[in-house]
Amino acid sequence: MNISAFQVIRRPIITEKVSGEGDAAYRGVEVAMAATKTQIKEAVQKIFKVKVAGVRTGIFHGKFRAAAARKATGATGRRRT
Repeated sequence: MNISAFQVIRRPIITEKVSGEGDAAYRGVEVAMAATKTQIKEAVQKIFKVKVAGVRTGIFHGKFRAAAARKATGATGRRRT
């Protein structure tokens, strides 16, 4: 399956940990779930014009928020008063 580099790389992840004082070679990007490490490496090399030494992946879920703190919304998305 041949997919373009822009379908593999969704967006860069900019956090203090990723862009901190440490080694500048480490960057974070959000990628498609179906992408392999080889596809990720080739896409990053093509888009950012860098040489990739290695690829590490992980699945991170967002933070869960308490629903009770928000006002209920209707089907149209407007706030109920």
